[in-house]
Amino acid sequence: MDYRFIRGTRPRLLVFFHGTGGDKESMLFLCQQLDPEAFILSLDGSWGQGRKRRFFAPLIDGRLDLVDVEMRLSAFLDFWQDSDIQPYHQVTFVGFSNGANFIMGLLTKQSNLADNYILLHPSALDYAFPMENSRAEILFTLGQNDQLVDQVALENLVDDWQASAFPKANLARFEKGHFLSQDELTYVRNWYQEKINEKT
Repeated sequence: MDYRFIRGTRPRLLVFFHGTGGDKESMLFLCQQLDPEAFILSLDGSWGQGRKRRFFAPLIDGRLDLVDVEMRLSAFLDFWQDSDIQPYHQVTFVGFSNGANFIMGLLTKQSNLADNYILLHPSALDYAFPMENSRAEILFTLGQNDQLVDQVALENLVDDWQASAFPKANLARFEKGHFLSQDELTYVRNWYQEKINEKT
């Protein structure tokens, strides 16, 4: 798996998963926003390239290509298992759009890969339902003018995940569309800093 690793000064790790058309550089601007002292692991999606780069194949008639998704989830889990995360006191996965959708797929497989998850503008896709109870904290964000996300479906998914496996999941709504507004960035930074403070 292609990635960029940046050394930090505190034992915290941020793992970035970009949106469609992005790459391992796309989300690095969030380093300063969230935690300039953290170590950074920023990943390249393994499907497509350039403006089509993603973490899994495009939907077929609105549904996942399950063979492709399973292959790519397994590849990441193998990669993660071989990664040395012992030095880090706190690990946070951050994904935007397709990257957030990929993280959701990972959570249906293994619910405690990280301590915190920040899922920016994900969609409610037809993943298997996570049943393993997790203490992980998940922040979902939603733009109320986001034409690429079925808002009701995502709200229902968050409610279901809270009830079944992730009692600490919550959803924050913002006025804008399918991008990160300043209000959203401020909220996400404050949420993340709160999680750091709870650990120290």
